[in-house]
Amino acid sequence: MARIAIPTWNGRVSPVFDAAEKLLIVDSKETNECSRFETEIRGDNFPYKVIKLKELGIDTLICGAISMPLFYMIKNAGIYVIPWISGLTEDVLKAFLDERLFQFLMPGSRRYWGRGHGRRHGQTMGRGKNFKLK
Repeated sequence: MARIAIPTWNGRVSPVFDAAEKLLIVDSKETNECSRFETEIRGDNFPYKVIKLKELGIDTLICGAISMPLFYMIKNAGIYVIPWISGLTEDVLKAFLDERLFQFLMPGSRRYWGRGHGRRHGQTMGRGKNFKLK
């Protein structure tokens, strides 16, 4: 069982996680959604957001833009972060579960995944070792 968090705004992935106020939390088993709920994650206090994600038992955070300090705080807390994703929340969730999230990368984000963060095109991104950036 995996627990996924997606910050939402007006039915879409929130454009900037740092300012996000709502999270969609989805429990999934392999490629199937088991349950979901929404919760608030208000405030711009980075440690609060990290603590809230840990309290919720989040394994993976799928988000839009995110500041590097917050990215590393969440990553160091043991949560896998997939940034630079945009689109309708339901479409992004379905794509993640179907292992085709790469279709929702923000313009210019392939450069992010290709340099400076230990990844190159074609290496894993997303749902563990089975998810490929194409």
